[in-house]
Amino acid sequence: MSCKVISCDRQANQYIASVMFVGQVKEDAHSDWQNFEEIWHFTRKDGEHLWQVAGVQQF
Repeated sequence: MSCKVISCDRQANQYIASVMFVGQVKEDAHSDWQNFEEIWHFTRKDGEHLWQVAGVQQF
């Protein structure tokens, strides 16, 4: 798997970051490898240390 931050912006009192993940996944030991490509969106409010998942886009 690989990942890349594709954007990070400040809007009002929070940050919004989007990260693209690309790779392969197996559901179990008997399954074939499946390609995936997703963008995960994260938010973090000012003064907080934890990022929260705000949404996932699958391609």
